[in-house]
Amino acid sequence: MNTFNSFKIGAVLISLLLTAPILFGQKLKKAKWGYFNYIQPRATTELDNAEYFFLSVEISDDEVYRRKLIEQEFGVEKFKAAGVDNNTDFIVKIVESPFKFNSPAKKSYAKKYTENGVEKSRNMYYYEGTMDYHYILKVLDADGNEIFRDIQKGVQKTKGGASESQIDAHSTYVKDKLKFKETNVKKVSNKFADAFNDFFTDKSMTIHIRGVNVVKKQYEYPEFNKTYDKLKRAYDILNVNNAGNDESNALLSESITFLKDFLKDSAPLDKKSRVNASVTAAANYNLGLAYFLSMDYENAQIHFEEALSYDKGIVAGIQNWVYVSKTCAERLSNHSK
Repeated sequence: MNTFNSFKIGAVLISLLLTAPILFGQKLKKAKWGYFNYIQPRATTELDNAEYFFLSVEISDDEVYRRKLIEQEFGVEKFKAAGVDNNTDFIVKIVESPFKFNSPAKKSYAKKYTENGVEKSRNMYYYEGTMDYHYILKVLDADGNEIFRDIQKGVQKTKGGASESQIDAHSTYVKDKLKFKETNVKKVSNKFADAFNDFFTDKSMTIHIRGVNVVKKQYEYPEFNKTYDKLKRAYDILNVNNAGNDESNALLSESITFLKDFLKDSAPLDKKSRVNASVTAAANYNLGLAYFLSMDYENAQIHFEEALSYDKGIVAGIQNWVYVSKTCAERLSNHSK
């Protein structure tokens, strides 16, 4: 190898070493902070001034016990069932359509047992089928106007008790139809209650939080990482107190101001930029976090979406942050209508 070629190779190696930090960009450090409890706003304020409701249940046959099961399992928060001395502020109506049992199939298996020290087996029979169900929940205001509706429908598997007799097995399946209905109505009533509470009441929710800062590589980010520490401190205060205070409010305000200013230098398409795509994603994510902790869900959604657009893996569950902030923002917007 001549001197000239050796010089060229050496020059290329030096160039690669000098540019490597820039080519590979900045390194992000992600840390698990823990779980955070927040309040998902109710979807409407239409029942904010209501207190008492009347529950109307229509079942598809004369089985009174199933009606009582619905009344018992439909547990709503915040509101009370109206008595004879109370004015009804709204009506909850649950309507059950007739059940449809599809033709069951005969099944069997060998049941092993021991008799006089000898292992034996006997054939056991049972019937297995499906049951179609359909329920409607309606919520009517004091004037009879429908303000909410939910539908629960589907196909439930049904399985009767086993017997050595095929005839007894079929009889057991027929008798168990009542049990299948009662099991189903409990499940449906609980789902209706969840849907009602989710729509008309504020709901306590939990989400896992991770923070992102930048490790020194080609550039230093002292103020960015100081802001990270402020965000973490605000999170700790909110988590301990279940509410904000003057300190947490100030920390969040300072974080938002800094990160908005920091993003003015964003150049995500330039790999050599101090604020390249990965740092831009980190700044937007932390800014979304600051807005979310401040209960400014609309701006939180904007910056979580920005973070996602630059780095889909900025943190695990970034899509969920977009969904949660969007849901909260949309629900709050209904409160002013």
